[in-house]
Amino acid sequence: MPSLPPWLRTWWSVPLALGVLWALVMLVFMLVGEAIPPKVVTWSWLPFNVYQCALIGRVLMHRELDWPIRRAWLALILANLVSILGDGSWLLIDDYGESPVYHPIGDTFYLLEYPLYLIGLLLLPVARSRGATPGTQPLAAKPPTASRLTLALDLLTVFAAATVVVWDTILRPAAITHADDPIALVFAAGPVIGDVVLLAGTTAMLSRRPDPSTGGALIFLAISMLLYAVIDLAYAAHTVEAAYITGGWLDIGWLIARLLLAVAALRQLEPPGDDDAVQRTATTLDRGAVIVPLAATAIGFVLIVSVITRDASDRGTLGTGIGAACLCALVLVRQTWSSVTQTRLSRSLRRETDKNERLLLNILPAPIANLLKDGRPTEPLAETFQETTVLFADLVGFTPLSSSTPPRALVALLDEVFTRFDALAEVHGLEKIKTIGDAYMAAAGVPDPRPDHAIIAARMALGMREGLREVAVARGVSLDLRIGLHSGPLVAGVIGQRKFAYDLWGDTVNTASRMESHAAPGSIQLSDTTFRQLADHFVTESRGELLIKGKGPMMTHVLLGERTPTP
Repeated sequence: MPSLPPWLRTWWSVPLALGVLWALVMLVFMLVGEAIPPKVVTWSWLPFNVYQCALIGRVLMHRELDWPIRRAWLALILANLVSILGDGSWLLIDDYGESPVYHPIGDTFYLLEYPLYLIGLLLLPVARSRGATPGTQPLAAKPPTASRLTLALDLLTVFAAATVVVWDTILRPAAITHADDPIALVFAAGPVIGDVVLLAGTTAMLSRRPDPSTGGALIFLAISMLLYAVIDLAYAAHTVEAAYITGGWLDIGWLIARLLLAVAALRQLEPPGDDDAVQRTATTLDRGAVIVPLAATAIGFVLIVSVITRDASDRGTLGTGIGAACLCALVLVRQTWSSVTQTRLSRSLRRETDKNERLLLNILPAPIANLLKDGRPTEPLAETFQETTVLFADLVGFTPLSSSTPPRALVALLDEVFTRFDALAEVHGLEKIKTIGDAYMAAAGVPDPRPDHAIIAARMALGMREGLREVAVARGVSLDLRIGLHSGPLVAGVIGQRKFAYDLWGDTVNTASRMESHAAPGSIQLSDTTFRQLADHFVTESRGELLIKGKGPMMTHVLLGERTPTP
């Protein structure tokens, strides 16, 4: 059998249990046909209002809660104090046996509750980032301007829809027989409209996905406002027909709604944790948000059609028509603004997506980036390429230069050099693999195979040497370049799950690295394999057989330049 949650197993829940017991007592009296004196019913509201204020006071004094949350509850305690003043005003009425339809002072206090409740809801902060805990990340006191305007338009739409419906279903028919007392009609309809607006505001705030404690409190507030709306609507119908009976099911409903407000305050005091119910509720509200404009449009259309079939000279009918037209216009404004904000959001999202894609393409080749965007494969991304050329380059003289150059200037120099190399790789069609210190690695024929891989790698090597000389002269530094090229098969791909990068493996990579490390400063050294692919297109010079570490004796060549085409 499920037990009560911890936040209900405290001494503060005892008055809550007494309130449920009092509701059962009123239910028994109603079922047996006995009437509870109005004075007793009215007096019974006061202790529960005081109980609510005490609970909200605990929320305000709870320093572990963020200030924006406590500030919102400050408006809610003011609403409860106004409610106490309303109850007190009704207690001052002399004739309890024949209560009037309305009491101007008391009912005015009741109507003042609604703007205070709405202010409290709107003061609730937007959600902190997922995973953050109270005190580690401040809550934003206000949502973005576009979000606030959308919320305001939604609340206006709900207000207009509720006003038109209440007018047409309650006030207009009642005004025919109670035309001499319009104030009674206003006091009867005001709470219904206020309850519906607060219900809309509560659900809108819940859709912002606040922390679990605030979200749980909002769920109970939403249930309370829904119950208030139903009860106040029924009370309005009973009042205009003078059929309200004290101590009946309307008073029981009001009591339960007030107790739910107390439950909301208790829930807010619970330390936040993972609450799937709040997230599921917020997701459901997000999906159901489209109902608001559709329902308002349907209400306006039905009322307009209804007005057409009525007597046009009736002022009540004219008011319904004007209200329905205003409602449809408000929905149009709301949907237009929603379309504008959605377009802006789509553009902003597209810009961010493009930025992320450009960043990803600066790290990984396009085919690999596209595969990763579709989801990380369960197996390592690796592919064998039979015809490739690997280029290694190393700056000669950089180490002694680094000991005499300020760090920022050194990084700026390296950035200028490697930026030139990156531009050459893009121009000639090579794939930059990585930089290691002052070394640069690129490859031709990966990830897109091409038959001229050795030719484009040689052209890039010549351009790199010339580019470095220009930078060295411009900056007045002594730098040279040592480059090695080797052609052959290799494996390319991405391994790991975090901070992954595109890399190459195989004997071709090792041999190209050896060609660079055994090259003379300022030269571009070729393996015999690469030389045979370049002999018809480039001027080379044999360097003879060298003893290469880890490889043994190898025939090597030096690239001098590209042949001039013969006419």
